Amino acid sequence: MTLTTIRPVTNVDTAWPDEVGGTRPGIVADSVDGNHVDNDDTSGDFIDRFEMGDLPGEAVAITSFEYFTRSRRGTGQNGDFEALINVGGGTESTVNHNATQGAGFQTISDVRTNDPDGNPWTVTNVNSVRAGAKQQSGTAAKDMAYTDLWIEVVHSVGGGRFVSNVGQWLAPLIGAASHALMRREIFAILRRLDSRPSSPEELAALEAAFRVRPIYGSTRWKS
Repeated sequence: MTLTTIRPVTNVDTAWPDEVGGTRPGIVADSVDGNHVDNDDTSGDFIDRFEMGDLPGEAVAITSFEYFTRSRRGTGQNGDFEALINVGGGTESTVNHNATQGAGFQTISDVRTNDPDGNPWTVTNVNSVRAGAKQQSGTAAKDMAYTDLWIEVVHSVGGGRFVSNVGQWLAPLIGAASHALMRREIFAILRRLDSRPSSPEELAALEAAFRVRPIYGSTRWKS
Protein backbone atom coordinates (compact mmCIF):
# COMPACT_ATOMS: atom_id res chain seq x y z
CA MET A 1 0.00 0.00 0.00
CA THR A 2 1.07 3.58 -0.66
CA LEU A 3 0.27 6.77 1.26
CA THR A 4 -0.24 9.84 -0.92
CA THR A 5 -0.80 13.35 0.45
CA ILE A 6 -2.93 15.63 -1.71
CA ARG A 7 -3.05 19.38 -1.19
CA PRO A 8 -4.98 22.35 -2.59
CA VAL A 9 -3.95 23.44 -6.06
CA THR A 10 -6.63 26.01 -7.02
CA ASN A 11 -8.96 28.30 -5.10
CA VAL A 12 -12.64 27.70 -5.86
CA ASP A 13 -14.22 29.95 -3.22
CA THR A 14 -12.31 32.47 -1.13
CA ALA A 15 -14.95 33.96 1.13
CA TRP A 16 -13.13 33.83 4.47
CA PRO A 17 -11.75 37.33 5.26
CA ASP A 18 -7.96 37.36 5.37
CA GLU A 19 -6.74 39.59 8.19
CA VAL A 20 -3.31 38.03 8.64
CA GLY A 21 -0.89 36.47 6.15
CA GLY A 22 -2.06 36.51 2.56
CA THR A 23 -1.45 33.05 1.11
CA ARG A 24 -4.36 30.65 1.25
CA PRO A 25 -3.43 27.46 3.10
CA GLY A 26 -1.89 24.50 1.38
CA ILE A 27 -1.14 26.30 -1.90
CA VAL A 28 2.41 26.50 -0.58
CA ALA A 29 3.06 23.04 0.84
CA ASP A 30 3.89 22.85 4.55
CA SER A 31 2.99 26.47 5.23
CA VAL A 32 3.97 27.57 8.72
CA ASP A 33 1.67 28.80 11.46
CA GLY A 34 2.74 32.38 10.82
CA ASN A 35 1.11 32.33 7.38
CA HIS A 36 -2.56 31.79 8.03
CA VAL A 37 -6.09 32.98 7.36
CA ASP A 38 -7.36 34.76 10.46
CA ASN A 39 -10.79 36.25 11.15
CA ASP A 40 -12.49 38.04 14.05
CA ASP A 41 -15.75 38.70 12.19
CA THR A 42 -18.85 37.30 13.89
CA SER A 43 -21.31 37.49 11.00
CA GLY A 44 -20.21 33.94 10.33
CA ASP A 45 -20.32 31.10 7.86
CA PHE A 46 -17.25 32.18 5.91
CA ILE A 47 -16.04 29.45 3.57
CA ASP A 48 -12.88 28.73 1.60
CA ARG A 49 -12.86 25.85 -0.91
CA PHE A 50 -10.07 24.39 -3.01
CA GLU A 51 -9.62 21.98 -5.87
CA MET A 52 -7.31 19.29 -4.55
CA GLY A 53 -4.45 17.57 -6.32
CA ASP A 54 -4.76 14.15 -7.97
CA LEU A 55 -3.52 10.74 -6.95
CA PRO A 56 -0.61 9.31 -8.96
CA GLY A 57 -1.51 7.52 -12.17
CA GLU A 58 -0.64 4.09 -10.79
CA ALA A 59 -3.18 4.35 -7.91
CA VAL A 60 -5.81 1.59 -8.10
CA ALA A 61 -7.94 0.86 -5.01
CA ILE A 62 -8.53 3.23 -2.09
CA THR A 63 -8.00 1.82 1.40
CA SER A 64 -8.45 4.95 3.53
CA PHE A 65 -9.19 8.67 3.20
CA GLU A 66 -8.23 10.98 6.07
CA TYR A 67 -8.79 14.75 6.06
CA PHE A 68 -6.45 17.01 8.08
CA THR A 69 -6.66 20.66 9.07
CA ARG A 70 -4.46 22.88 11.20
CA SER A 71 -6.39 25.58 12.99
CA ARG A 72 -6.90 27.50 16.22
CA ARG A 73 -9.78 29.09 18.14
CA GLY A 74 -9.19 32.03 20.44
CA THR A 75 -10.14 31.90 24.10
CA GLY A 76 -13.91 32.20 24.35
CA GLN A 77 -14.51 31.57 20.63
CA ASN A 78 -17.60 29.36 20.54
CA GLY A 79 -18.00 29.15 16.76
CA ASP A 80 -17.23 25.85 15.06
CA PHE A 81 -14.41 25.28 12.62
CA GLU A 82 -15.76 22.90 9.97
CA ALA A 83 -13.80 20.78 7.50
CA LEU A 84 -15.73 20.56 4.21
CA ILE A 85 -15.59 17.95 1.44
CA ASN A 86 -17.49 17.57 -1.81
CA VAL A 87 -16.90 15.70 -5.04
CA GLY A 88 -17.00 17.86 -8.15
CA GLY A 89 -19.16 20.49 -6.49
CA GLY A 90 -21.85 18.02 -5.42
CA THR A 91 -23.19 17.08 -1.99
CA GLU A 92 -21.05 18.57 0.78
CA SER A 93 -20.23 16.88 4.07
CA THR A 94 -18.88 18.71 7.10
CA VAL A 95 -17.05 17.55 10.21
CA ASN A 96 -16.11 19.85 13.10
CA HIS A 97 -12.36 20.23 13.58
CA ASN A 98 -12.53 22.36 16.69
CA ALA A 99 -9.19 23.21 18.26
CA THR A 100 -9.14 23.71 22.02
CA GLN A 101 -9.93 27.34 22.79
CA GLY A 102 -6.84 29.39 23.53
CA ALA A 103 -4.44 26.48 22.92
CA GLY A 104 -2.90 27.75 19.69
CA PHE A 105 -2.74 25.86 16.42
CA GLN A 106 -3.66 22.19 16.51
CA THR A 107 -3.70 19.50 13.81
CA ILE A 108 -7.04 17.66 13.72
CA SER A 109 -8.17 14.93 11.34
CA ASP A 110 -11.09 12.63 10.61
CA VAL A 111 -11.36 9.47 8.54
CA ARG A 112 -14.15 9.46 5.96
CA THR A 113 -15.13 5.94 4.93
CA ASN A 114 -17.30 7.06 1.99
CA ASP A 115 -17.60 10.12 -0.18
CA PRO A 116 -20.31 12.72 0.65
CA ASP A 117 -22.82 10.86 -1.54
CA GLY A 118 -22.27 7.65 0.43
CA ASN A 119 -20.22 5.92 -2.25
CA PRO A 120 -16.97 4.09 -1.51
CA TRP A 121 -13.88 6.09 -2.40
CA THR A 122 -12.41 5.45 -5.84
CA VAL A 123 -9.51 7.04 -7.68
CA THR A 124 -12.04 8.92 -9.82
CA ASN A 125 -13.94 10.55 -6.97
CA VAL A 126 -10.79 11.26 -4.95
CA ASN A 127 -9.40 13.09 -7.98
CA SER A 128 -12.58 15.20 -8.09
CA VAL A 129 -12.52 16.25 -4.43
CA ARG A 130 -12.95 19.83 -3.33
CA ALA A 131 -11.95 20.49 0.25
CA GLY A 132 -12.47 23.55 2.36
CA ALA A 133 -12.81 25.26 5.70
CA LYS A 134 -15.78 27.06 7.23
CA GLN A 135 -16.04 29.43 10.17
CA GLN A 136 -19.47 29.39 11.76
CA SER A 137 -20.78 32.46 13.56
CA GLY A 138 -18.89 32.95 16.81
CA THR A 139 -18.10 35.36 19.60
CA ALA A 140 -16.93 38.88 18.80
CA ALA A 141 -13.18 39.62 18.90
CA LYS A 142 -12.27 35.98 19.52
CA ASP A 143 -10.16 34.92 16.60
CA MET A 144 -10.45 31.78 14.53
CA ALA A 145 -7.69 30.91 12.09
CA TYR A 146 -6.32 28.09 9.97
CA THR A 147 -3.00 27.57 8.29
CA ASP A 148 -3.27 24.38 6.27
CA LEU A 149 -5.51 21.59 5.06
CA TRP A 150 -4.62 18.36 3.28
CA ILE A 151 -5.83 14.81 2.63
CA GLU A 152 -3.91 11.57 3.14
CA VAL A 153 -5.05 8.65 0.97
CA VAL A 154 -3.81 5.07 1.35
CA HIS A 155 -4.16 3.14 -1.91
CA SER A 156 -2.86 0.15 -3.78
CA VAL A 157 -0.58 0.58 -6.76
CA GLY A 158 -1.04 -1.17 -10.08
CA GLY A 159 1.72 -2.13 -12.45
CA GLY A 160 0.76 0.37 -15.09
CA ARG A 161 2.25 0.43 -18.54
CA PHE A 162 5.86 0.15 -17.37
CA VAL A 163 5.50 -3.06 -15.38
CA SER A 164 3.12 -4.68 -17.84
CA ASN A 165 5.55 -4.16 -20.71
CA VAL A 166 8.83 -5.07 -19.04
CA GLY A 167 8.46 -8.63 -20.34
CA GLN A 168 8.07 -7.36 -23.89
CA TRP A 169 11.12 -5.13 -23.60
CA LEU A 170 13.24 -7.72 -21.84
CA ALA A 171 13.11 -10.49 -24.45
CA PRO A 172 14.73 -8.47 -27.29
CA LEU A 173 17.36 -7.15 -24.92
CA ILE A 174 18.31 -10.65 -23.77
CA GLY A 175 18.36 -11.91 -27.35
CA ALA A 176 20.65 -9.12 -28.50
CA ALA A 177 23.01 -9.11 -25.56
CA SER A 178 26.47 -10.59 -25.86
CA HIS A 179 28.01 -7.94 -23.65
CA ALA A 180 26.95 -5.21 -21.23
CA LEU A 181 24.46 -3.14 -23.20
CA MET A 182 25.23 0.52 -23.59
CA ARG A 183 22.46 3.12 -23.39
CA ARG A 184 22.46 3.77 -27.14
CA GLU A 185 22.04 0.05 -27.82
CA ILE A 186 19.07 -0.14 -25.46
CA PHE A 187 17.48 2.81 -27.24
CA ALA A 188 18.07 1.19 -30.65
CA ILE A 189 16.38 -2.06 -29.57
CA LEU A 190 13.46 -0.38 -27.83
CA ARG A 191 12.73 1.88 -30.80
CA ARG A 192 11.77 -1.22 -32.80
CA LEU A 193 9.10 -2.27 -30.29
CA ASP A 194 5.43 -1.30 -30.29
CA SER A 195 5.69 -0.21 -26.67
CA ARG A 196 8.68 1.35 -24.97
CA PRO A 197 9.58 3.29 -21.82
CA SER A 198 7.72 6.59 -21.95
CA SER A 199 10.11 8.67 -19.84
CA PRO A 200 13.78 8.87 -18.82
CA GLU A 201 12.72 7.58 -15.40
CA GLU A 202 11.20 4.43 -16.90
CA LEU A 203 14.31 3.82 -18.96
CA ALA A 204 16.51 4.27 -15.90
CA ALA A 205 14.34 1.84 -13.95
CA LEU A 206 14.59 -0.69 -16.77
CA GLU A 207 18.36 -0.37 -16.88
CA ALA A 208 18.65 -0.69 -13.10
CA ALA A 209 16.38 -3.74 -12.92
CA PHE A 210 17.70 -5.65 -15.94
CA ARG A 211 21.28 -4.60 -16.51
CA VAL A 212 23.40 -6.90 -18.69
CA ARG A 213 26.88 -7.50 -17.30
CA PRO A 214 29.62 -9.89 -18.47
CA ILE A 215 30.32 -12.41 -15.67
CA TYR A 216 33.29 -14.79 -16.08
CA GLY A 217 33.16 -14.60 -19.83
CA SER A 218 29.42 -15.19 -20.13
CA THR A 219 26.47 -12.83 -20.34
CA ARG A 220 23.79 -13.02 -17.65
CA TRP A 221 20.92 -10.87 -16.54
CA LYS A 222 21.61 -9.60 -13.07
CA SER A 223 18.76 -8.17 -11.00
